[in-house]
Amino acid sequence: MERDATRVTLTLTGNGSEPVSHYPFTLSAFVRPNSGGHDHNANRPTGKFITPAKDTVASFQGTTNGEGKATYTYICSGFGGVDSILVKGRTDRDTASTTMVLQFSGLQELTAGDHYALYGDRPIHPKNHYGTATLVLKLKALADSVYADSSFMLR
Repeated sequence: MERDATRVTLTLTGNGSEPVSHYPFTLSAFVRPNSGGHDHNANRPTGKFITPAKDTVASFQGTTNGEGKATYTYICSGFGGVDSILVKGRTDRDTASTTMVLQFSGLQELTAGDHYALYGDRPIHPKNHYGTATLVLKLKALADSVYADSSFMLR
């Protein structure tokens, strides 16, 4: 399974907790508005499902198996925030949803430096320059080195 993939298993049961086999449903992925430090939603990627035909789609129709289950692979959007999955059956009462919080550990903020300028700092993205500790240190060292050799600022 891919590193940023999750196995999603739907289990459909009736009122008496018995499995409901061969029941049609629609499975959809979407991002939670204003999550992950974003104050907007335009063009923000959505997670995808891998279908039995190996297509990657944000929404599709499926059917539970004889045991009332359906299992798929979900690939996250790759951006921090909240991804949601919605399952809808034949009626509005046959719906369920779940959310997944996507976090990337080990990142630290790249703050403004003496020899480089950050771009993209706007009120809707007050902090949007992150990398691993090694990347942040190397970017700062590179900027200092370029400035020492040429007096040029990195932009």
